[in-house]
Amino acid sequence: MAGTISGTPVSLSWTGGNGSYSPDNTSLTAVYTPSANEVIAGIVVLTLAADGGACGTVLSSVTITISNNTPVTLLQFTGFKNGKKNQLQWSTGTEINNNGFEIQRSYNGVDFTKVGFIASRATGGNSNTTLNYQFADQNFIGYIQYYRLVQIDNDNHSKLSNVVVIKDNNLIALSLDGVYPNPASAFINVIVNTATQQNSTIIINDIAGKQISKQSKVLNSGNNVININTSRFAAGVYTISVVTENNVIVTSKFVKQ
Repeated sequence: MAGTISGTPVSLSWTGGNGSYSPDNTSLTAVYTPSANEVIAGIVVLTLAADGGACGTVLSSVTITISNNTPVTLLQFTGFKNGKKNQLQWSTGTEINNNGFEIQRSYNGVDFTKVGFIASRATGGNSNTTLNYQFADQNFIGYIQYYRLVQIDNDNHSKLSNVVVIKDNNLIALSLDGVYPNPASAFINVIVNTATQQNSTIIINDIAGKQISKQSKVLNSGNNVININTSRFAAGVYTISVVTENNVIVTSKFVKQ
């Protein structure tokens, strides 16, 4: 929001709504973050009040229409081995009309099946505060498991999360556990698992060995999901390499459509 005022006002402020202003409501140019209820309603009316002293107060209102395309803001989704079970944890910053989360597991990173469901902790499925969730999976087989969430609205619309990979051996120095979607179109997600936090370089080469992209990334201990824009890549086969500060290298391939 950017207001304009002629003359020298004694004071000014934005009023209305029950969301929050940044940096504050007395700044002529401000960012307004609507509340969860305002996002649900799809509209909020705000008023700029300028006190001119001897000239009195002048009011000017603005109506903001809110298009809600992100019913749930997923802050993080992680997982780790905890004894004989896989422990999943996630948190949300905002929930709008949320029914809950379906937990899905895969043994190959491609074919997923439902293994559980956690209902929304928000009253009526609506919240604008941080909510934390967890799920323990004890009925898996094999060396490696892939997990994702399916967030489901009350009107049955759904959205997929990132993929979390959990291995039996969490002490492995570095592994590149998956690249998806593959074939890729506009982007790829690269799943990297590391025992300790360390600096790394992500390098992508084409089939002829020419370097197409290079970026630095700090890897956190455990599972990391790195998103890379591939929209400008030509169609073909590419090699992606993760190189750590200790010169440990892991590679994989993907296809760009």
